[in-house]
Amino acid sequence: MHLNYLFASRKLILISLLTSLLLASCSSNITHQQSKQSSRLSALENNGKSVAQLLAIATRQNNHQQSEQALGSLITAAQQYVNTQQPTQAVWLTNSIKPMIDAPVQQLALLLIQARAWQQLNNNEQAWQALTLAKPLVVNQSSAEQSYFQLVSKVQQARNYPVAALDAKMHWLALTQDVDPVMLQTVWYQLNQLSNWQLEQLKQLAPPQFYGWQQLLFIAHNFGANKARFAQHVEQWRRANRQHLANAIINELLAENQALAVTNIQQIAVILPLSGKQQVAGEAAQQGILAAYPNNNTTQLIFIDSNQVDMNTLAEQLNSQHIDFVIGPLLIKHVDQYINQPALTLPTLLLNSPTTAQLKNNQVVFSMRPEDEAIQAADTLSHRHYQHPLILSDHNEISQRITQTFVNEWSKYNDNQPQVVYIQANGSMQASVQHSLDVDLSRQRIHQLRQIIKAPLKTETRNRRDIDMIYIVGSPRETRLLKPYIDVNISPFAKLIPIFASSRSHSARQDRKGTRDLSGLSFTEMPWLLTDGSQNQSLAEINLKLWPERSDILQRIFALGYDSFSLVNKIQLMQQVNYIRHYGLTGIIQLTPQQILTRTLLWGRYRHNTVQQITMKAS
Repeated sequence: MHLNYLFASRKLILISLLTSLLLASCSSNITHQQSKQSSRLSALENNGKSVAQLLAIATRQNNHQQSEQALGSLITAAQQYVNTQQPTQAVWLTNSIKPMIDAPVQQLALLLIQARAWQQLNNNEQAWQALTLAKPLVVNQSSAEQSYFQLVSKVQQARNYPVAALDAKMHWLALTQDVDPVMLQTVWYQLNQLSNWQLEQLKQLAPPQFYGWQQLLFIAHNFGANKARFAQHVEQWRRANRQHLANAIINELLAENQALAVTNIQQIAVILPLSGKQQVAGEAAQQGILAAYPNNNTTQLIFIDSNQVDMNTLAEQLNSQHIDFVIGPLLIKHVDQYINQPALTLPTLLLNSPTTAQLKNNQVVFSMRPEDEAIQAADTLSHRHYQHPLILSDHNEISQRITQTFVNEWSKYNDNQPQVVYIQANGSMQASVQHSLDVDLSRQRIHQLRQIIKAPLKTETRNRRDIDMIYIVGSPRETRLLKPYIDVNISPFAKLIPIFASSRSHSARQDRKGTRDLSGLSFTEMPWLLTDGSQNQSLAEINLKLWPERSDILQRIFALGYDSFSLVNKIQLMQQVNYIRHYGLTGIIQLTPQQILTRTLLWGRYRHNTVQQITMKAS
């Protein structure tokens, strides 16, 4: 009785649905004859039937008590709507018949149709929701895997999730019989668009054949600027990976590398503030450039004081000195003045980001923005499956920018927004920490309990348990005050909360005085300021002898200067191929399509009164 009622109910719903569909189809036939004919001509795979024909078939099937067959015809009609670029109708039809579908095969078919339809409507969030629902259904339906992974790759790329997009694309390629070499070239290009920390995330996902890709990436990143060594290592890779998909692009990759060319650079102008308030910063960059300058180099360096030069006549001056390349300016105001001069067309490595104009084609920015570091940290930590971060941040403008960037990046991967607490470096710091961890509420509850129970009680305050990580954005001084406050306010019987920080919290100079209170703190940092062998040791010893009291900020500028000179010739190669990396004092450097040199930083951790480099893997 119950089953008969369900079948009758389904039939009535189908009759109502099919009636409205046919009426809409007839109306469309009258007013849009050309569209109808185009739709029929575009019909694919469904025995050449148009949507209107499929709806008519579904109606006959339903009238003959064949509701399952009618539903199948409607699913095919929805697919045909997508095939003929009518996504709105496809979404409406799939939503209409979804309540009547209970077979997993049909449910999956509907969700994949919806995902394609939403993608055609440029609503990639809705497309992703459909694919998320489809994921558990794909596990038992291998025949749909190829379509599923292809859709996931396209949607995740559109949502700006390049790691997830490549993971899906590699699964898709593994299921494809005949892989187009053009597609493999696209995969290679997209792999090299990823930063090194993103490649580490992709490694953790372990897509098919990634190990071979990873080996080829290592060769390209490390030897791409050396034609002979690149060719040697690629041939070795080919012999060891004869069955790998990337073999289809190896010949083209070798030919492209052998065709790389550089212009001989003999005269370099370096524009730095060598007088005025920022003279010490300019001199630190100058000293870094000179430290990178080899004794046998035929290139001539000409230093220009940006506080003394007239930008309006600088082009004429550079031309008269036969300058081939420019490093600088360093200060933002001078960078803006420089790029706003139309006559300044020489290849240039700017040491700061402009604010007022677009870069010219031959201008590259060396970015050391703290926001880039926040993106790397948030992205990396979110993939360690933390759910409820607490951010303890200073109130100043830079710290607020870093904090907001971290929150924005975190929100891309998690529904839970980080809680942000801004802390003043004064007597209220401990109270702020206690309040953010709900320790003050615990103390209030203990006090209330003691008022009720008039007897001695042995008590311990409890911190909140919904926080699973803390990220600090503050100066070394603030961090050295905050970290002990956090430690003493974590209950002895509670699970330790991991604490992370930006490089602003780290001071190699202050570390010499001791690091005991910072034990367990992990932070991002450039190799130059990690003292565990990640830096150039001989240069570090010379640097310490010459400038033992140099501040951390000046150390960073010194490293910037060193890397900027080392990059002069490599930039030309980076502009021709996107796989070349520079392993510098400031990080692993790559060039983006926007002409920005970005960095992957290392992770350090305070442990046993020292700083040790660590690998931050997904958990």
